[in-house]
Amino acid sequence: MKLKLSSLIKILLTLAVGSLAGLLILILIAGPDCLILNLRTPASLLTYDVNIERKIVLTNIDTIEIDFTSQDVNIVPVTGNEMTLLYAGSISSSWEISEPFILLNSNNRKMDIELPRVNFSGTGSIHEDLVLNLGIPEKSLADLIVSTSSGNIHIQGNPASRLIVDTTSGTAYVNGFSGYNLRVNTSSGDQTLENIRFNGSLEIQSSSGDITAEVQKSGGTILAESSSGNIDIAIPENADYTLHLAHTPTKEEEEEDMYDKPEHTKIHLFSYSGDASLNHF
Repeated sequence: MKLKLSSLIKILLTLAVGSLAGLLILILIAGPDCLILNLRTPASLLTYDVNIERKIVLTNIDTIEIDFTSQDVNIVPVTGNEMTLLYAGSISSSWEISEPFILLNSNNRKMDIELPRVNFSGTGSIHEDLVLNLGIPEKSLADLIVSTSSGNIHIQGNPASRLIVDTTSGTAYVNGFSGYNLRVNTSSGDQTLENIRFNGSLEIQSSSGDITAEVQKSGGTILAESSSGNIDIAIPENADYTLHLAHTPTKEEEEEDMYDKPEHTKIHLFSYSGDASLNHF
């Protein structure tokens, strides 16, 4: 059977296009769901829907560090030995996005959860409405570090022996922590701590945000410091404590506190221009 040259070219082009389409479908199906493949130049804002789910066994993980910018972080307790991860929301961008929406890296018993570092060129805009929801088994970690720029941080339960919460303008909320060391730092965001139990140190600092903390049980040191925000600490009526106002403890005093009576608490409240109060319940 003879074929004209033009017909043969058409058949070959059809096969090539079909193979390319099949390959693209294979990439989209088999590739990670945190990748977006977009080969065209947008004429206007593009909206990307994000819905990333993971289950991660924490048997070989002692430390988790989360480093975000404007995204909220919510952490709740779950049963079992798996951490659940849901990163969901949307991104509207003038640029094409071909980077992972979230990066999970594990090394030497530590897991880092962070955003990709992307260099944008030219002018444009990007708007994100994203939330990271984590379910972490109780007391499964030695250290948990959560940092954001403007995203709010909300932590319930007792995921780690040592917990560090750091946000610049977001709010920080911790409920139900029961471990050795809790450190919360904000710049302009408010802090609310409820149902806190610790046997080491509680360090809460803010530049202009208000600090409110309810400590159910403690043995060690409470240091609450703010430049212009108000400080309100509440402890049980029968608590054994020593109160220091307008005083930041020295290194020697902090070391002394470590060897004090287990149920005794040294409380240091320091505010430059805001009000500082200690209440009982």
